[in-house]
Amino acid sequence: MRLHCIAIDRLRSPHYRAAADDYLHRLRRYLPCQELELKSFQARSVDVVRQHEAEKLLQASPEGAKLIALD
Repeated sequence: MRLHCIAIDRLRSPHYRAAADDYLHRLRRYLPCQELELKSFQARSVDVVRQHEAEKLLQASPEGAKLIALD
């Protein structure tokens, strides 16, 4: 099993970045992990942004992967 952590945009806060790095470091003891940050999409409509970002997340996900969305 391999963990793919795919996010829209990057973590800007140093505290969140440090927490994410620590979490991934701990996980890598048990399974291979890959982190991927996708470019955010700008539009006037929130619905358009969500649809576009959902499509990008699905395209970046490996074939047959089980998906878990976190907000």
